[in-house]
Amino acid sequence: MSIVIVAGSIAPYTNRLYNAYGQRHDEKLHVLTCTDIEPHRQWDMPVAEHYQLESLAGLKYHASYTSHVYLNPVVIRRLRELRPKLVIISDFSPTMILAGLYALISRTPLGILTDGILLTDPGSRSLVHRIMRKLTIPFAKVGIGASPSSVAFLKEYGMTDDKAFVVPIVTNWDRVEVTPDFQEREYDLLFCGALDDQKNPLFFADVAEYCHRQRPGLKVRIVGDGELRNTLEQRFKKAGITAHFDGFLQAGQLPEVYSSARLFLFPSKSDAWGLVANESLLSGTPVMVSPFAAAGTDLIKKFNVGIQTPLNIAEWGDTALSLLSSQDKWESLRTNRNRAIEWFSLPRSVAQLDKAIASIHYKAANT
Repeated sequence: MSIVIVAGSIAPYTNRLYNAYGQRHDEKLHVLTCTDIEPHRQWDMPVAEHYQLESLAGLKYHASYTSHVYLNPVVIRRLRELRPKLVIISDFSPTMILAGLYALISRTPLGILTDGILLTDPGSRSLVHRIMRKLTIPFAKVGIGASPSSVAFLKEYGMTDDKAFVVPIVTNWDRVEVTPDFQEREYDLLFCGALDDQKNPLFFADVAEYCHRQRPGLKVRIVGDGELRNTLEQRFKKAGITAHFDGFLQAGQLPEVYSSARLFLFPSKSDAWGLVANESLLSGTPVMVSPFAAAGTDLIKKFNVGIQTPLNIAEWGDTALSLLSSQDKWESLRTNRNRAIEWFSLPRSVAQLDKAIASIHYKAANT
C-alpha cells in the first residue's frame, strides 16, 4: 500500500521514524513537505534513505516559532500523480485542507498525524483554527497522536476511540548505556532550547539565582541560541554564577550535554510535547518540567522520572535544591528511566505506526 504523508517540514527525529518504517515495509512511503526547513531551525537536514522526500513549491508564512501557514496548491497535482492508498496530514494549514479534500473527493482514506494537545490548541481561541480542525478530524479514518494528550485532542474534535493510536515521538539517538554518576557531573542545572520567551530561559535564570543564594558555587549550562542570550549572560555574570553557554548544537553533540548535568530544567510556557525531556532521560538526567508541555504529564510524571510543577520560582528552586542535596532522591528518579525509554523507543513507535496503518487495511476488508 502506498502512503503519502503531507507535513510542514521534516525534523531529524521524524526522519528517523520514517526511515525505520520505510525500511520495514515494501510499500512506498512518500513525504511531501510544505517547506525545506522552518526559518528558526538550525539542524542538519535529514537524509531520506528508505522513503521519498519532496518539498513542494508554494506560499509560506512563519508567524512565530510554532505558528506556520502554508499554501501549496501543487499538493493536489502530486497526490493525483502518486495515487496513494492512504493520505496522512500532520497539520491544519490550507495545504493540509487541500490534501484532505483530495482524499474526500478521491475516496482515499485520510489520516491525521499530530502532537497537538488541548492545552496549547489554537482552535480553543481561534474560529479559523477551529474550522480547520472540524473540516478534517471527524472525517479521518485513523488518528495518530504523539501522546495520550494528543489522542484527547483528536477526540475533542470528533474522533472515536477505535480510530485513535498513540505513536510516541522518537529521539534522534538511542539511550546512553553508561552515564556519569551524580558526583561525576560537572554542572548542577541544564537548560537546552531556543533562548526565546516561549522556552522561558529567564525563569531558568530566576531559579538558578534562587538556588545560588542558598548553594553558592552553583554551575549551570545553557545550550541554544536566541534573542535572550545576551540578557542571560549579563544576569549570570551579575549574580556570580558560573555559566557555560554552548550556543546551538547538532543532535550528535547532545548526549554528552545531557550527561554533564545533574538536573535538566524545562520551564516551557507552551510546547505540544517537548522532545528535550526524552533526550534528557536517554542520558539518565532527571527532568523538572512545567505543566505546559505534554511530556510533563505523559512522560515525566507518568513514569516518575522527574518533577512536574507549576511555574513558581521558589517551588522550582526548593525542589531543585532538594534533589541536588540528596543523591538518593536523584538516583531514585534516574532508575525509573528504563520503562520511560522503552515507551518512546524506535521499535515500539514503528510498531505502533504499523498498528495504526494496519487498521485501515482491516476496515477496508470489512466494509
